[in-house]
Amino acid sequence: MANEFNLNRPRFLDGERLFLTPYLIEDMDKHFQWRNDYELLFYDGGNIRPKTQVAVKERLERVLKDKSQIPLSIILKESGEHIGLIVIYAIDERQRYCSWGIILDSQYHQKGYGKQAARLIIDYVFLDLGFQRLKSDTHEKNIPSQRLQESLGFVKEGVLRNEKYIRGKYVNDIIYGMIREDYDRNYGK
Repeated sequence: MANEFNLNRPRFLDGERLFLTPYLIEDMDKHFQWRNDYELLFYDGGNIRPKTQVAVKERLERVLKDKSQIPLSIILKESGEHIGLIVIYAIDERQRYCSWGIILDSQYHQKGYGKQAARLIIDYVFLDLGFQRLKSDTHEKNIPSQRLQESLGFVKEGVLRNEKYIRGKYVNDIIYGMIREDYDRNYGK
């Protein structure tokens, strides 16, 4: 059964199989689920302690008020299913750069949805915002994220040694970047 509420939301960025829409506090139930998914948090590099609904709601309310972030829900066009969150953050209008990150429900991994949502964000950052640089990072154990970054044309720019503490071990954080010249070369726009 299709989720009519989600299908009728404004389509901020529209893709072939999904669209991105402004994140709503009503999306909190899914976010609560993701913030308590032990495997998903491994990939996110986040804190693996359980989160209460109150804590998740307070965090989301802060994010929604933060003008240096653009949080967007990822919605499937066919069903209206809310499958993830993609966010542009650390927006620096003066220096013309920002960072991005994505959380995708585990059942939708490796099906092309993350790549399609990322492409929408990349085009938006370089074409609509006119930025010079887009950054991201992931820890060394998150091989799917590294493959995604590299398949999108991001360049591995550096490694922060022992930056993250995940499941009882320090791991390196890998910094990726895409500048306007990379975007033009990869996407010909």
